[in-house]
Amino acid sequence: MNTLIISPHFRCVAHCRHCGVEAGPKDERQMDDDVVRAIVREACDVPELKIVSFYGGEPMLRADFILEQCSILSAHHKAVMIYTNGFWGITEARAREWLERMRTAGVVRVVLSADQFHSEFVPLERVRNVLRARSHVPEIGVTLSVVDTVSVRSDRVIDELDGLLDGVDVFAIDAVPIGRATTFPESEFSKNFTSFDALPCPEVGLNYSASGVVTACPALEAIVQLPSNRRMEPILSLGSPEKMPVARAVELVQERPIFRVLKDEGPGWFVARFREAGIPEFQNPVRVGSACELCMKVFVDPDHLAIIARELEAYKPPALR
Repeated sequence: MNTLIISPHFRCVAHCRHCGVEAGPKDERQMDDDVVRAIVREACDVPELKIVSFYGGEPMLRADFILEQCSILSAHHKAVMIYTNGFWGITEARAREWLERMRTAGVVRVVLSADQFHSEFVPLERVRNVLRARSHVPEIGVTLSVVDTVSVRSDRVIDELDGLLDGVDVFAIDAVPIGRATTFPESEFSKNFTSFDALPCPEVGLNYSASGVVTACPALEAIVQLPSNRRMEPILSLGSPEKMPVARAVELVQERPIFRVLKDEGPGWFVARFREAGIPEFQNPVRVGSACELCMKVFVDPDHLAIIARELEAYKPPALR
C-alpha cells in the first residue's frame, strides 16, 4: 500500500451524468481546510505513502489551497498527482501558466478527465490547450482518463485530440453503476467478466473523502454511502477524516483481513468462499464490468462475512491472531 487519495471537496464545474460521487457546481460537501492540512502534514511522516492524489469534485476550483498542500507533500518526497477536468485551460497560455505553477508545487502528474460526459460541460478545446501547453512543462506527466458506456464511447474524443496524445497515457475505463450512473439502463454497462473470474483489485490504499469517511479506496466509499449498505460501514470504513490519524489508518489497512484479501487475492476470493459456504446468490456466476463492480456485489451483507470469519481470520497478521 503506497497511495493516499484526498478528495477535499465535491464541488465541480461539471454535473456529469456518470459521476460516481455526484459532484456538481452547487455541491457543498467539503472538508475543513484545517482537516486537509492535518491529513497532508500527517501523510508527510508516513513512509509507506509514496503517492498522494487529489481528487474531487474538481481540485483546481481551490487551486491556491491545493497547490499549497502539493508543495508541502513534494518537499517531503511524495509524488503528487492532480485529477482534473482541465476547465482551467481557457487558452494555451493560461494552461501553461497553471502547469508551471503545478511544476513549482512539485506536481508530477496531471490526470485529465476528458470524455463525452465531461465535454458536455468542459469544452474540449480547453483540454487541447492543456495538451498543447504540456510541451513547455515536460516535468509533468499527463494521463488522459476516459469513461465509456456501451453507447457512449470515448473514441470520438480521442480522435478529436489526435496529434496531441504523443507521450500521453490514455486510460479508458468502463462506467460503474454508482452515483448518477445508477440511472443508466443496465444494458449501458459493459459486462466483460463474471463473478467467478480472478479480478485483481486496482488499488488498496487510503481514501480521505469529503463524504465524511476514510476507506481503503473510492469504490468502498461508494459502497458504504449506499443507503442499503449502511450495515457495511463499520466494516469497510476506517473512520472519519477529522478523527482518523493517517498513520493509524495505514495500520488498519495493513491489519484488517478484508483489505489484506482484497490486496492479495481480489474480490473473487470472497465469491469463492461464499459459494463454498452455500450462500444462494453466489452459486451461479453473474456478469460484471470490473473488480469494483464485483466488490459492490460482495459487500452487501455483514452476515455473509460472519459465515466465513474463520477463513478471514487466517489473513490477520500473525501477531494479531
